[in-house]
Amino acid sequence: MRLTRLLRRADTLDRLLLAVAGIALARIGAASLAAVQRGAFGSGTVRAGPFLGIAFFAVAALAVRHLGLWALVTIPFLVGPLWPGYPPVVTGDQPHYLIISESIMQDFDVTLADDYRRWDDRLPDRHLARDADGHVTAYSVHQPGTGAILAPGWEWFGHRGARAIVALAAALLVRELVLLGRAGMVSPAASPDTTRRRTVWTAAALLASPAVFMSTRTLMAEVFVALALAVLARVAVGVERARRDGASDTPDELGEAGDGRALTRTSALAATVAAAATPWIHLRYVVLAGLLVLIIAALGRGAARWVPLAALAVSGASLLVVFWATLGSPSPGAPYQHYPGAGFVRPTLVTLTGGWFDSHVGLLFACPVGLAAVLGWGPLRRRLPWYTAATTAGVVVAWVMVSSWTDFRLGQATMGRFWTPLVVLAAPFVVAAGGRPPGAVAPPPGAGGGHSARQRGPPGRR
Repeated sequence: MRLTRLLRRADTLDRLLLAVAGIALARIGAASLAAVQRGAFGSGTVRAGPFLGIAFFAVAALAVRHLGLWALVTIPFLVGPLWPGYPPVVTGDQPHYLIISESIMQDFDVTLADDYRRWDDRLPDRHLARDADGHVTAYSVHQPGTGAILAPGWEWFGHRGARAIVALAAALLVRELVLLGRAGMVSPAASPDTTRRRTVWTAAALLASPAVFMSTRTLMAEVFVALALAVLARVAVGVERARRDGASDTPDELGEAGDGRALTRTSALAATVAAAATPWIHLRYVVLAGLLVLIIAALGRGAARWVPLAALAVSGASLLVVFWATLGSPSPGAPYQHYPGAGFVRPTLVTLTGGWFDSHVGLLFACPVGLAAVLGWGPLRRRLPWYTAATTAGVVVAWVMVSSWTDFRLGQATMGRFWTPLVVLAAPFVVAAGGRPPGAVAPPPGAGGGHSARQRGPPGRR
């Protein structure tokens, strides 16, 4: 009876999503029954993966439609540590991050020679850096930040524990996507319901893209550096909005304080931690992180605005000192010096265009909704010129670096994973591409963006 009443209240889209989920689940049930009758159940004859995925996304879309952000943040946990059955096979760079985790938790260092010997029967390949003379060292080519983050979960709870940490980072990333997307609303007069709907669905579309979704299920660096960049972007956007409007109508919602451009303690601390962590997680995105903290320093007020910039500078410099002491070179590319088959070369037309159109690493396939950011570039540039310039320059630099990487054509990496930390910063652009919501009226000049009369105060009390 309750199901009947629910279906009566459901609209056409709800019924369509329920029908898709029902058909997919019925197909799985029919295939399983036929396999049991043939005595072939469990032998690989039942290929339920695609149908299970269709059913999952249909149910997830239905939940997000009615529960919003709360449903969206649960998805990384459902497809990660809570997914039934055996965890996915750990391949690619994943085991090498886990070896760093083991060394940190068991040996309290990041020298991996002994740890690789324990894995010899399962992992003959060794990702060990070479020094300036070409000799193999005991240090990984990967930065130790990801291994350190995964270490407690991997050591105490195994694969599911490590995946739980990734899922938590992905859930926090979803929240940052929603908050960041609010900056892309073309009209500050849009209703809260319209703003919430548009930003949540933008976050859902970015999360469902292969570049982001697959990274939330792998034990890699991309989801962590994406979270760090999203935090820096949220704080930078908050400071720029406060500079434009003079004060915030929602204090701390986007990182700005209610009294203008002075950072709150929470925002300053979050930006400082994110800036300090970025070089130790992934060096490729330090340029973009630097541009974002420059926005905070240039447009903010108070002494706290300089702290994220100082944290990034000290953290990056300390990592280069570590490279100099262990690998004999302070260069950011030191871990890959003399490394066979890897490194940076001059980009070609094929690799540059492949960054957008290649079927494995290109943005067109890895995150189609990210292309909507191009349509929102103009409207957002008028509202947030500093953020637009910083993200544009950072994306161009990262794109050229990815196109210069020798492993570009191997196809061994997670689909489009190099784009993962970049497409999350597209949330405001994608929201802005939707234009002005129906019925929204732009505020008159000098109205201060989204300020209410109570917050602006009567004349003479500013």
